Amino acid sequence: MSAKIKDTSQLPDEGIFKDINATFHEQYAVMKEKIKKRLMTGEVLIIIKMDSRLIAKCGEKEHSYEINGRYYHHLKALAHLPMACYFALTQNRAGQVKSAVDLWSKQVLEFIDKGLQAQLQEATAKFLEENDNSDTICHNSFLTYTRCLEPIFARLLSLSADDEVERLVSSLDTIDATYNKASSDIFLIVFGAHQPRYKELAKMVFRKWFSERNDHLIDLEHHVRYSETGQSIDDAIDLVVTAAADKEIAQMFLGDAKGLNQDVLGIVAKDAIARYWENKSSE
Repeated sequence: MSAKIKDTSQLPDEGIFKDINATFHEQYAVMKEKIKKRLMTGEVLIIIKMDSRLIAKCGEKEHSYEINGRYYHHLKALAHLPMACYFALTQNRAGQVKSAVDLWSKQVLEFIDKGLQAQLQEATAKFLEENDNSDTICHNSFLTYTRCLEPIFARLLSLSADDEVERLVSSLDTIDATYNKASSDIFLIVFGAHQPRYKELAKMVFRKWFSERNDHLIDLEHHVRYSETGQSIDDAIDLVVTAAADKEIAQMFLGDAKGLNQDVLGIVAKDAIARYWENKSSE
């Protein structure tokens, strides 16, 4: 039997402590529902980067903007192809690697300047010539070829980043002009997978764009958020509702609006850990 995450929100599950816990969760849900109703009247603008789109949601209004189009995805595929060749090489599929390298080198020419074009053509010709009459490909030969491609990889990545930044900022400016909301009424959400690996550019653009606005002195972290589990606009709304509710509770009971941005025990964790090891060493 494999272990699975248990729902501990209902614990304790007996006696007066169960009643206290249940009352809290019931009233917390009521509070969130009231906040959600305010949001759905158009009080707040929620902007979500999900998949290849940027979605603006304000009350019942919803607009979608394509951020990662054909150009971006073509660049991404070209950047992936040498790695696909390497994987094929490790499986001794030499013919597939040589044809793929030949195809890739021709397709990428339109995206790079003449200097890089000459470098690519020379390196590709040398690689194909070295392996022309062989059913296998020399590992060192392929590594030498990929090192020659490093400036081209860098160029493809730069073009991809430039394209996404331009489209994101242009779309954000359009949304801003359309809805004309104060910064305090805007939330920017990024949906992605494992946070350190995905959607870093979108997060950085959101933070920069939001910080450049001159109409606020509010907490950037409260208004720009990331979700590893978000799948829909409803998930983004729930994230904003929870953030608003937690901010209100934290300000009232912890004296710090950001107090619930982390595990509440995290606030006192440093001192608790220090006390434990201090007591342990004195035993």
